[in-house]
Amino acid sequence: MIIEVENRPYYILVANGDEEFILGENIKHNSHFIFFNRKTLNHYTIHITPSPYLPYKNQLSAQIYHQE
Repeated sequence: MIIEVENRPYYILVANGDEEFILGENIKHNSHFIFFNRKTLNHYTIHITPSPYLPYKNQLSAQIYHQE
């Protein structure tokens, strides 16, 4: 199933009931995710990036952006 957020289609990767979703542009290998609440229409965008500051190779860091 696909949900549109900000005029862009996203796959539902995980659903918590019928109100909260984790969305991705692709089924796998996404560089960012959207946490979306269908009841309030609020969403957070999580960008996943490699971090040069973390002690282990291939560790990722996340930046969170809130949009209403």
